[in-house]
Amino acid sequence: MIAAAAHLRASGFVQTVIAARLGISQAEVSRLLNAARLEGWLAETPQFKMKDEKVWRAAERRYFSVERTRASLQARYQAGGSLLHRVTLIDILPSRRIDPASARVVATMLGKARYVGVTWGPTIGRLVEALRELRYQAPFREMNRRIDFVPLCGEPLGDPGDPGHDSSSALAKELTTEFNSGDRPTPPPSIAGVPAFIPLQFRDGIQLETIRRFIRGVRGYANVFGATGQPWELNGAGKQPGGGPLASKLDAILTSVGTAADRLDRGIFLKERINCGDITESDLERTCVGDVGGVIIRAAGISAEEGERIDAMNDRWTGIRIDHLQQCAKAAMEEGFRPEKPGVLMLAAGARRRNVVLRCVELGLVSELIIDQELNHTLVGE
Repeated sequence: MIAAAAHLRASGFVQTVIAARLGISQAEVSRLLNAARLEGWLAETPQFKMKDEKVWRAAERRYFSVERTRASLQARYQAGGSLLHRVTLIDILPSRRIDPASARVVATMLGKARYVGVTWGPTIGRLVEALRELRYQAPFREMNRRIDFVPLCGEPLGDPGDPGHDSSSALAKELTTEFNSGDRPTPPPSIAGVPAFIPLQFRDGIQLETIRRFIRGVRGYANVFGATGQPWELNGAGKQPGGGPLASKLDAILTSVGTAADRLDRGIFLKERINCGDITESDLERTCVGDVGGVIIRAAGISAEEGERIDAMNDRWTGIRIDHLQQCAKAAMEEGFRPEKPGVLMLAAGARRRNVVLRCVELGLVSELIIDQELNHTLVGE
């Protein structure tokens, strides 16, 4: 508890907030912080000092993960739940911004990875903002190795909103800057301008293959996914990244999730599927629970015909596929959830994302589930 109190104080929390987070009195917090200074966990700035990694890992698991939620999900979804390493809370401010202090845990999770894939969306955009503010307050990572961030999906067909904020390529570039600022890093490849999916209206096999070949000819896309059109695979447990596309080397995937049920809160790629005629509004709500970085997640219990339509839409997705998410999570579990291979980090906020998060855990798509209190209360209530 001493290490936990020191970490919270170094993250900028006052004693009353620390007491609430740890479930103790303010007087006890004061005692813990004095002990932390004496034992060397806390410098006067205040700055957190790693005195004993084993003790810190135990404190991190005990106080910064939501054990009850994790245990509940693992018990409910034994196969997929076995790939879930940890559930962690983040604080969402009234403005919907992510509290920079709570974003530190994401920086810690990614700090030893080498290749990190990034999907898209305003939720990850807000995380990047929080990490940027956190870095300005105090460096959040000891620069002992470079992290390459890799964009994993293309652009919307219509209005992209704010592409400088939400697109996969833009987010990968910003994260590369934030985590490698001392290295003058080479920018990651960009797949800006590549359509995120090919609508079902292009049914002719020759026509479809021509579009695919054109997309594979984009240099940035070829660097990420390969230029041959052959399926790429993530590295399994114990395999070393060699040559080949960057997406085959991923130690982690950072993604958010979207919901199908809430029309106002639906991500742009699901909206575009409806707009281009791939699926109707009612069929989307009935057969899908949402998406992970644009990959459609089907609902349980739908018919074979309905499942085939969703599979066809996902087959036209030009970015990461669902089996690659599963492989990344499985590889992390098989290697013991080492800091060098954290797996799939899924960021989700709000009770409306309950169903899609549950389905993702069931399918084995999640290694690190990072959620807010609102969603946590909904998941625990299951």
